[in-house]
Amino acid sequence: MRVGLVVECQKDGPDAAVYSYLAERVPGIEIVKPPICMGNKRNLLGSADGTVPGAGIPVSDLFVQGKCDRVLVIWDLYPASWEDGQTQVSVAADMVKLQTSLANAGVSHPCVYPICVEAMMETWFLADGNALSAVARIPKKRPKIKGEKSPSTYREKTKDRLTAKFFGNKHSKLSEYNDYKHALAIASELDVAVVSMTCPQITDFFDSLTQNPCAPPLAWQVPAAAAALVKHKVRYPGTDWQKW
Repeated sequence: MRVGLVVECQKDGPDAAVYSYLAERVPGIEIVKPPICMGNKRNLLGSADGTVPGAGIPVSDLFVQGKCDRVLVIWDLYPASWEDGQTQVSVAADMVKLQTSLANAGVSHPCVYPICVEAMMETWFLADGNALSAVARIPKKRPKIKGEKSPSTYREKTKDRLTAKFFGNKHSKLSEYNDYKHALAIASELDVAVVSMTCPQITDFFDSLTQNPCAPPLAWQVPAAAAALVKHKVRYPGTDWQKW
């Protein structure tokens, strides 16, 4: 099955590389190359005033041109979209903007899956100490880097926490985290079962790739009033919005 990816990073950025790699670990999944990189969160979601169209047109093109069977639209919850004047993160507000972008582009395909990662892609890395230890090349008989039990709590400081993990272990061959240098290497070492214990979005990511037949994710069932809410612990797809 051919899957399109729309992500918020710069062209050939680490998000595109990591999500493509993880997706293609699933038998039968082929990612349409290259993934669509929107450059930043505002470009992906669209702006509140409508001046930035968002991911709607690229998603539409993927389906119209027959390039894929489904599309995953993936972005980080943190940091807030400062380009759009946001000072607080809001999953609901992000979803409303993305939904508006898709609607404006005429996209109503049931196989569009929004995945908002809490707090950011690197949160998955913090959950797996063995993966970090492997990339840091820590000798087998030396103390390993410990995975975080609540990795999403670091929010916009997640990358700083990864640097602290590397720098804080005297046996580590790395002293800092660089997403362009290290993200794909860490992803290649991830134990998905371990990560899923503290980061449910990684399960949602794989479920979005394998759910068959496609069905409209519950994440699209967003009441207008939800746009004003600020939530931090939300799963996509499959969120029960009615419990808000």
